[in-house]
Amino acid sequence: GEGRNIMNEGKWRRLIRFISRVLVIWCIQVAALAIMAWLRTGVQVDTAATAFVAVGVLALLNALLWPLLSYIVLPFAVLTLGLASLVLNGVFILLASELVDGFYVDNLWTAIIAAVGLTAINAIIGSLLNIDDDSAWYRNMLRRRMRRRSGVEKTGAPGFLFLEFDGLARPVLERAIREGRVPTLARWLETGSHRLVGWETDMSSQTSASQAGILHGNNYNIPAFRWYDRTAKEIVSSSNPRVLPKLEQALSDGKGLLVDNGASRGNMLSGDAPHVMNTASTMLDRTRFHTTDFDAFFLQPYNFARTLLLTIWEIILEIWQFRKARRSHVYPLMDKEHRGGIYPVLRAFTTVLMRELNLYTLLGDMYSGVPAAYATFVGYDEVAHHSGVESEDAFDVLSKLDKQIGRLEKASQEAPRPYHLVVLSDHGQTSGATFKQRYGMTLEDLIRQLAREKYQVQGDVDVHEDWGHLNVLLTEAVQHDRGAVSKPLGQVLKNRSEEGQVALGPEGVVEAERSKAAGVPSEAEDW
Repeated sequence: GEGRNIMNEGKWRRLIRFISRVLVIWCIQVAALAIMAWLRTGVQVDTAATAFVAVGVLALLNALLWPLLSYIVLPFAVLTLGLASLVLNGVFILLASELVDGFYVDNLWTAIIAAVGLTAINAIIGSLLNIDDDSAWYRNMLRRRMRRRSGVEKTGAPGFLFLEFDGLARPVLERAIREGRVPTLARWLETGSHRLVGWETDMSSQTSASQAGILHGNNYNIPAFRWYDRTAKEIVSSSNPRVLPKLEQALSDGKGLLVDNGASRGNMLSGDAPHVMNTASTMLDRTRFHTTDFDAFFLQPYNFARTLLLTIWEIILEIWQFRKARRSHVYPLMDKEHRGGIYPVLRAFTTVLMRELNLYTLLGDMYSGVPAAYATFVGYDEVAHHSGVESEDAFDVLSKLDKQIGRLEKASQEAPRPYHLVVLSDHGQTSGATFKQRYGMTLEDLIRQLAREKYQVQGDVDVHEDWGHLNVLLTEAVQHDRGAVSKPLGQVLKNRSEEGQVALGPEGVVEAERSKAAGVPSEAEDW
């Protein structure tokens, strides 16, 4: 009887916490709606009571209509990377204004802007009040969806999440811990639940070689990220979508780290996982790409609005940080060619969209009881390459990743099995000036000068690695098994893709030119 009373008390406490949280979030939404009206954005709310009713009606519309309409919107939501779902959310706001007296919205465009504004204000107020509503929203929504899946049973057998911070060296992480930039990881070390262990790569200290070793136990004959294959007489790139499937096939013995019903998220190689998302080596293998989580991420209007705002902020942040570095005479400093142009958008893609996709799918993996999942977070590596390994820019990315790890930790407490969270890195890196900054000319120019024009000298194409990540995501969308998505997107990208493989960026252009000149796909046959 006493045990039953304790259990009942626990249920009541959870119920009270849930009701309290709902009321707090409701008040935040009311405040956000009032702020939108105060800003005179085309939204009008007569009284505070009207705002409370309007928020309640919006919640009901989302709860009742969204499940029905989502099936219609889904293909277009994926095709537009979530824009269609945001438009539908604007329709709900417009409909609510018709149902609630004293709540007025000028038109659909105003309603869409209001949806984005409500998300932004909600995130700001929630952050000021230290309410992690993003995490709660993700978890609650995903739990409901996973409960509808069959075969998810509770078990005491532990699962594993392998979370790779691409390009992070141990000394850099130790400094981040000392300076309080990664509180989640610091707490793990303080409590003794985790320990920090360093390891040395082999001579090929880069992602393709290290991931091959980690995921497949074999990285034979991968000398660099790009290398010259003398047999094929061409440059082989680890980011080449034609090369990676052959590379994995040559290295894998079919017993990779994730072969036992595991999941690969945002990686270069799959580890023989039967479930993959945004994995370069398997981008054309439809049998392993399960679209449920991929679709759902773009289907939710909150996802698009939040990701859009974070992306815009990241672009602004990169432009500001680059100008600040130039004013402060930071050395070495990448020039406008490397940090200007489209780079701020590519940085936002790797540090925001890829991070959010990984987080979302990992939460889904946990709630569905996946025994092991491996995900690569590439944001730190991307920013460190351009801003410096111990720059404020790079440490800011680390802090944001640490927050995501904290969210995964919270979610693991609600999963159908216990999970061990393993944070690791594939390689480190060091700061240094470029060859041109050090000697006033490129290495290509020096070799051409030494060759005295007796030999033809040509350097490899200068390309950001994030082009490869973007191409993988777009290729998966083109190869999507829903015609409403793949056909229109394929038409848009038809001049920049071959056999469904999207090849945007400088390296893609060069690859296409080589293939056209040769009349056959340019890929290395021998390693």
